[in-house]
This record gives sequence, C-alpha cells and structure tokens, in this order.
Amino acid sequence: MERAIRKPLQVSLGLRIARSISNRRAAARRDLCVLKEGQSMLRISSPLNATEESLITRAMDCAFAVHRELGPGFRELIYQRAYCLELESCGVRFECEKSIEVRYKAWSIPGQKVDLLLEGLLVVEIKAVPELLEVHERQVRSYLKTMKTRAGLLVNFNVTLLKDGIRRIVYT
Repeated sequence: MERAIRKPLQVSLGLRIARSISNRRAAARRDLCVLKEGQSMLRISSPLNATEESLITRAMDCAFAVHRELGPGFRELIYQRAYCLELESCGVRFECEKSIEVRYKAWSIPGQKVDLLLEGLLVVEIKAVPELLEVHERQVRSYLKTMKTRAGLLVNFNVTLLKDGIRRIVYT
C-alpha cells in the first residue's frame, strides 16, 4: 500500500521537474533568439516593402499549388500556362510574355520578353531544367535592371521539391 502512494508522487515530482527544465530551456531559446525588442534572429530584413513581400508570398503559393498538382517532368510552357491559371484564380494581376525594350546608350532595342510580370512589381521567370544555373539568375537580374523593378522569382518546376527550385532575387 505504501508503494501505491509513493509512485504517483514520484511521477508527479518527475513531471514537475521535467516541466521546469523545459520552461528554462524555452526561456533560454527565447533569450538567444531576440536581438532587439520584437526582432528574431531568423528574420532577415528586406529592402522590399510590405506590398512587394505580400506579392512574392502569393506568387510562391501559386507556384507551390501548380507543382503540387503537376509535379516535375512537363515542358516549361505547360507550367507557365498552369501558373497563369492559378494566378488568375487567386486574383493576381499579371502580364504574360511581356515584351520589354532594352536600353543601350541612347538606343532602345526591342525583342526581349519576360515570362511574367505580376502587378507591375514582380518579375517571374519560369524554368523546367535539370538544375538552375548562375546564368538563369543573371537573366532575372538583367530583367529587373532593364524594367527598373526590384523583385524577381526564378522558379524551376523540374525538381522533386519545389522549395529547391525557387530563387528569390532582389535587385538593389
């Protein structure tokens, strides 16, 4: 009978000790993560405004929805059309295959096209390649510079996990 009384007390004491240790660890993690009041270590400050950040989030959500439905393996054109349908269903304004003129000194050279321009703020370049290369990022940076926009997304749908195929590019 004595044992039956002690066992619940030991379990209860063990739980209290475990909770106390857990609370101390959580407090230590919070203390380590706080740099300034209200700012976390995981947060990286962005040169973009809230509108641009929100648009990037919505654009990425649409890309994830397309990839979830289609998966890897299709041609770029299929992904581009599906992405446009997804953007439309989410109410995001966009221009597909937008022609741009490249400025060279005093001249304007036509003939370049951007895959997508979302709400006049975000350039999206869609790829379906085995892996993204530096030249793909430079291509988006050139578009951003020419169009005088600050944000771009490079999206490669030919990957198993789309998070491995998205590159966010900010031109400053």
